[in-house]
Amino acid sequence: MYHKKKEIKIGVKLFFAGATSKFAELLKEQGVKNVLESYYYCKSKKPLTLDWANLLLDSGGYTARIQNKNIDVKEYANYLNEHKIKLAFNLDTSDVEETLKNQSYLVKNTQTQIIPVYHDNEYYSQKYRELIQDYIRDFEYIALGGVANSNLVRSEKEDLASYVFKYARDKVKVHGLGATSSFFLNNYPWYSVDSTTYKFMERKGRELE
Repeated sequence: MYHKKKEIKIGVKLFFAGATSKFAELLKEQGVKNVLESYYYCKSKKPLTLDWANLLLDSGGYTARIQNKNIDVKEYANYLNEHKIKLAFNLDTSDVEETLKNQSYLVKNTQTQIIPVYHDNEYYSQKYRELIQDYIRDFEYIALGGVANSNLVRSEKEDLASYVFKYARDKVKVHGLGATSSFFLNNYPWYSVDSTTYKFMERKGRELE
C-alpha cells in the first residue's frame, strides 16, 4: 500500500463540485478556477455556468438512478458537443456492460476527453476487476470511485485505492471522486480530486479558504 507521503502532495488539482446557484458567485469571489458540475442537475434545474478556467462535467448518472430516472447517452453526447465541454466523466449505470457501451459511444461521438470511472463494485467483481488495466491502456486520465463510499470501511477503501495505483502509478492521471480525506490525500498520488465540503462550511458561516 502507498503510505510514503507525509504531506499533502503539492499540485493536486481540487475541483469544487456542484458550483451552482449562489455558490457560483461565492467561488468566483474566492478565485476558484476548477469546478465539477453535473449534467443531470444542470439540464433539469440550473443552466450550466461555462466561464470557469477548468470545467469537469459529471453525467449525474448516480443521482438519476436513485431518483429512478434515466439519462440518454445520445442526449449527453449532444450536450457535450453543444457546450464544447473539454473534459467529462463517462455515463455510468448499474450495468457494467452498458457503462462500457456508453463509454465507447461518447469517445466516438464527441470531441470531449472522456474519463472512465473505476468503481468499488468492479473491484469486488471477479469478472470486472481487471477493467482497470483496460482503462490504463486506453485512456490517459481515469477516475476512481469508492473511497468516499460510506458503505465501505477504511481497510476496504485502502485495498481498492492500492490496487488501482499498483497499476496506474506513473502511467495515467487519476481523479479521486470525493477523495479529500487527509488519509487518502496524503497516501496516494492523485492528479485531481473533487469535494463539496465548502458547501457545509458556507452553511455554517465559515469563510472559504
